[in-house]
Amino acid sequence: MKIITMSTIATLMLSSGVYAIDVTSDNPSDIYSIPSGEPTKKFKIAEHKMKAVGHIKLWYQTLDHGGVDGEAGWFVRQAGNNAQMNDWASISAHLKVVGDVSSSFSYGAAVQGATSFGLNSYIVGSEAVVNPDFNGDTIDTGADGIPFWFSEMYGIYTKGNTKVKLGRIELDTPLVYTEKWNAVSNTFEAMTVTNKDIANTELIGMWIAKGNGATNNFMEAPQVFGVEKTYNGFMQYDYNGTSISKAGMLVAGVKNKSIVNMPLQAWYYLAPDSVQAFWLQVDVKRKKLGFLNKPSLQVIGAGNGTTGALKDAITADTFGNGQTKTDTTYAVAAKAVANIGKLAVYGAASKTTEGNLPVANFATNYKKTKLPTASVFNDGMVAAQPGTTAFKIGGSLKVGDVSSVALSYGNYTVGSNTGYLQPNAFSGGPSSMGYIANALGKDIDLNELDLVYSTRYENIKMKAIYVYVDQTYVPGSNNIAGSYGDADNHILRLIASLEF
Repeated sequence: MKIITMSTIATLMLSSGVYAIDVTSDNPSDIYSIPSGEPTKKFKIAEHKMKAVGHIKLWYQTLDHGGVDGEAGWFVRQAGNNAQMNDWASISAHLKVVGDVSSSFSYGAAVQGATSFGLNSYIVGSEAVVNPDFNGDTIDTGADGIPFWFSEMYGIYTKGNTKVKLGRIELDTPLVYTEKWNAVSNTFEAMTVTNKDIANTELIGMWIAKGNGATNNFMEAPQVFGVEKTYNGFMQYDYNGTSISKAGMLVAGVKNKSIVNMPLQAWYYLAPDSVQAFWLQVDVKRKKLGFLNKPSLQVIGAGNGTTGALKDAITADTFGNGQTKTDTTYAVAAKAVANIGKLAVYGAASKTTEGNLPVANFATNYKKTKLPTASVFNDGMVAAQPGTTAFKIGGSLKVGDVSSVALSYGNYTVGSNTGYLQPNAFSGGPSSMGYIANALGKDIDLNELDLVYSTRYENIKMKAIYVYVDQTYVPGSNNIAGSYGDADNHILRLIASLEF
């Protein structure tokens, strides 16, 4: 972290002859000239400190995909007519500056970007950061040719216990949030208002106008690898470019800590022409229970359903699939955690009812979910799909002062959701299992094993992830699920991040 004293910058500006313009002068030409000698007025630059933080990240993944013909395994890159490209990689950079102008006003700005750094020509077949538009442009080879963009730029006004934040920002709510698992992260153009006048209570209101986590096409695939370079109208579902809903989402939330060791939170989401949803959560925490240290129990109840123009379009069979049911998808979930020395263990279960929409992150077309049964690959695209029953057990062990090893197993049964239109119905690449089960007309049972090793050397964070999935994970060619089968998948993901 770097701290910059702004009074130093002010001194340099003044000593170099940069003066304020005398806007009170009666001579119009004065506004174009720099006065000699002592100016009548000066800009007063507030003394404050800025903090600068950032990172440079290398993100790499290779896949041994048994379910697709011609793909031979890890570390394969073969161009030409018999192309076999099972690897993805990106190098990204992120720099953020925050500061306080006064006791009531602060600001922040962040720049991030990604590049293949030429790796796609020699080592890997694809980038980890891809813009899923209809032309398939990647961030650093798109028509605009700009690999960097402002991911954040905002101002914060604070008055008493009320705080207003406006601009391009990160968000963290149960069903709309910034995902940071990939080389770059998604952000939003939004306004948030929080108030803590009520004891032990935080009230939250949001207006979300745009986001860059996915396209706004209801029928296309989720953004499997993270973000776009452009910001779409948030939750403005359309059908192959023909808008059927207005953009924007309203969010209301409340967090309460009146009950000791049992924080509560409740959220409501409304995009008037597409979706409405809710999320209720309680976390029970204890310092000790018998020989268990810091045991906790999390219980979640949630729902996500269509409304407005999107609901009308499905009911009228606008999409031509003959699937016109529009029931809300409800979810219940629980997770228990306990610590025994340096070992943390947990178990989780979740169940979703049939419906159209997953109970997952709106911002990335349901790629990730905060349901506690999600795994690395079987995430929002599986664990949060309608009609899914999921179980997960796991544990993590601290090794030394800076390292840890985590192991988990998850089981997922995804229902067919007959009569319900599923998102991603026209996707030809990685898709939600909800769509595949729906297309096949039968339940799908999946198992996943994750092994994660994390460590740190000075300012470098490193993580190696091995994932085993026992079923084919993508639909077949021509946008059908015909190639779905029992072939397994082995995935290796390596991440290194230099923090500064």
